Amino acid sequence: MGTLTRRPYAWTLGLIWGLPLLLTVGGYAAMWLLYGPEDPYAEHSDRVDPGFLVALVGSMAAPFLFVTGLVVCGIIALVRLRRRGRP
Repeated sequence: MGTLTRRPYAWTLGLIWGLPLLLTVGGYAAMWLLYGPEDPYAEHSDRVDPGFLVALVGSMAAPFLFVTGLVVCGIIALVRLRRRGRP
């Protein structure tokens, strides 16, 4: 029997949890750079801050991504157990 590697779990969690986190932070930073930290007409405008929308979508997706990461790690564990011949 070979040693178990944690590489599949690291790739899975990196893609499912890390990549969206980086995209959310990067998207918020990009919106902040494009539109500036303060809009002098924000009080008189009906438009929504794009940086806020990026953060909102990222925070709403977080619970689903958390559960998806746990499910995929569970599937990886089951497949690895089956391959080693355990019932």
